[in-house]
Amino acid sequence: MGDDMPPTPRPMANFISSAELAGEGNDVYTTMSQLRRDRFEYRQAMDPMTSRTLSWQVSSLVLGAVLMLAGCGPADDENEKPTRTATSHAGLAADVPSGFNPCNDVPRGVLDSEKLRQKIPNDSNANGGVKWRGCMWVQPNGYAASIQTTNITVDMVRKKKFPDSREFMIGARHAISARQVDDHPEAACTVNVEMKSGSLEFNLTNPASNKATGHLNTCDLARGLAEKVAPAMPAST
Repeated sequence: MGDDMPPTPRPMANFISSAELAGEGNDVYTTMSQLRRDRFEYRQAMDPMTSRTLSWQVSSLVLGAVLMLAGCGPADDENEKPTRTATSHAGLAADVPSGFNPCNDVPRGVLDSEKLRQKIPNDSNANGGVKWRGCMWVQPNGYAASIQTTNITVDMVRKKKFPDSREFMIGARHAISARQVDDHPEAACTVNVEMKSGSLEFNLTNPASNKATGHLNTCDLARGLAEKVAPAMPAST
């Protein structure tokens, strides 16, 4: 009879185990929720109308997946529903760059080396035609990262003159890092890497309480991740 017993399933390599979720000092839900709040503030900062009243919307799949991971109830999103406008940013492309899909094209070796797990779709739109398409991941006891293509260009970020803005090159591509979250700038950083008609955008949230990475400079982490991923983009993008 024992011969008929099904084999014990192996855990997925990129899946956060229940033991890790329950581990002391590890709060995946808190880190992912903070990334979500940071993305909201970032969208305010990138409001093409410069009114800092930008609203955005994370798909219900994103929030639902995070809540399922943490075993928490639904959050109140009534104040985060987007307002629509017909006004678009001058020079803004109609869509995000093509040729690289962060959800599928970030190399597995990079995700493994950074211990980034639990891929969650993370698409959103903002006033003025701004768009983001991609996914987010979390490192147990470490940072959460969103990697998205966007029609925001490096030059648009440069003109915002965000605090601690630093320009650099990744291969032949221009890139810029900046601290765009006013509330806790040391724990959040954004890197935009040049693409045709937009950029590949990395957003990291790295609370100081996280054991693995909380003591590290968030912009150094974001730049390091960007330098690992960007070479995977086709030269034509």
